[in-house]
Amino acid sequence: MILNLLSMLILIVLIFLHYKIIFHFQKLGNKLIFLYYILFFVLGFGVFAITYILAYSGALPNHYNSEFESKRMNDLALFCGLVSMILCVTGFFTLLFKHLFFRSKNKIKSV
Repeated sequence: MILNLLSMLILIVLIFLHYKIIFHFQKLGNKLIFLYYILFFVLGFGVFAITYILAYSGALPNHYNSEFESKRMNDLALFCGLVSMILCVTGFFTLLFKHLFFRSKNKIKSV
């Protein structure tokens, strides 16, 4: 149950981070950008570990051992875990490309 809630909480955090990167990137400082890199990396491994634990602890559809409500929570947590892993990878590369783009754009303006 705690892993299910943690998986959903990480998904919400990742959606917020994507929002900040896409719409407010120019306002972010270098320290905050570096923190976002670390967050995407750590959250990505955390979500991978949670999804791995859920998948091999009986959360897969063929291995249900609990009642109906727990099955739905496990399905939702597995879905959130997979979406979170995709968001971690895309967020990391989006941040990298935006960071490199704005860095090269600032060099062109200063010349």
